[in-house]
Amino acid sequence: MNEYWAHYRPGMLKPLMKTAMLEVSRMFEKALTAKEVAQLLGVDVGVVYKLAKRGEIGHLRVGDTVRFPQPDVEAFIRRVYRPGRETIQDAQ
Repeated sequence: MNEYWAHYRPGMLKPLMKTAMLEVSRMFEKALTAKEVAQLLGVDVGVVYKLAKRGEIGHLRVGDTVRFPQPDVEAFIRRVYRPGRETIQDAQ
């Protein structure tokens, strides 16, 4: 057993896991659905999923549920949209 785990006792991780689950829950509350992101960007929902798959827009996946944290969506918009571009297709 290495030094890190030498002080571990059963049940020690329980409070940490509870905190982590609360944080994930908060992230999901502040996250957008693919449909909401599509409406915001003016594109089809399929485009949003393609962007997520290519790693161009941050997302959270738990099981079959996908959400897009608002800060990640805002960062994507800042990265892609520039003056003179009216749609996401213009940026590609």
